[in-house]
Amino acid sequence: HGLSFRFVSASAVRVLVITRNIVQRSCILHRLLVARSFFSRRPDEGR
Repeated sequence: HGLSFRFVSASAVRVLVITRNIVQRSCILHRLLVARSFFSRRPDEGR
């Protein structure tokens, strides 16, 4: 019983770490896209 609980908790922690990594990557990609659109939009306004 203790081994199964430990295995479940370990798998849960692994899933949490994976999901957190995915969220961080998606946030970084979103920031890059926003920055790219912001920088690409600036020169047109300057002209």
